Amino acid sequence: MGRMNFKHPPFDNQKIRQAALMAMGQEGVLAALIGNPEYYTLCGAIFGCGTPLGSETGTDTLKSGGDAEGARALLEEAGYDGTPVVIMQPTDVTSLTAQPVVAAQQLRDAGFTVDLQPMDWQTLVTRRASQSAPAEGGWNMFFTNWAIPEINTPLVNAMVNGRGDEAWFGWPEDEAIEGLRDEYIAADTPEAQADVAERIQAHAMEFVTYVPLGQYQEVQ
Repeated sequence: MGRMNFKHPPFDNQKIRQAALMAMGQEGVLAALIGNPEYYTLCGAIFGCGTPLGSETGTDTLKSGGDAEGARALLEEAGYDGTPVVIMQPTDVTSLTAQPVVAAQQLRDAGFTVDLQPMDWQTLVTRRASQSAPAEGGWNMFFTNWAIPEINTPLVNAMVNGRGDEAWFGWPEDEAIEGLRDEYIAADTPEAQADVAERIQAHAMEFVTYVPLGQYQEVQ
């Protein structure tokens, strides 16, 4: 998955976040990362495909290879001024190296200016905690992976926390998603929980809380 920094341009602008999501396609990322399609699945569900809450609402472009022209039009509409997107790329973790390289090119194809910065994972982990501007040692985007049990409900999925500085790295302020999480807690049947999760999925893709980039199996 790709996570954006909500504190600094250009991703403090929702329309520009939407353009970034529209620019990306899962197939290219998964093919570069995994190679064999037997072991990966196109999946837009923020709570994981094959789970009770596995809605894929709002992820058509992700699953169809992205829409560079549509993303370019959104950037123009948003008044994107060429502000560089600083993407941190870990070079020493095999399961994380490919995503930022492919995504960087997809963003460039849509009109983004991208500054892909290679570093080791420990440097990335340290740097992603910084809320400084990208030009002062901060960042705009990084990529990571989660196991399905770590994200399969709104109660455990750290990336749907919308509490600003108290949220996970990227620090989105999103009262709407916090309200929906409260609704999920109050839901007293599986059907009610699934309904709220569907609305969280739709909102997360509109707000671009993060970019789901598919699902893969680890082979032992």
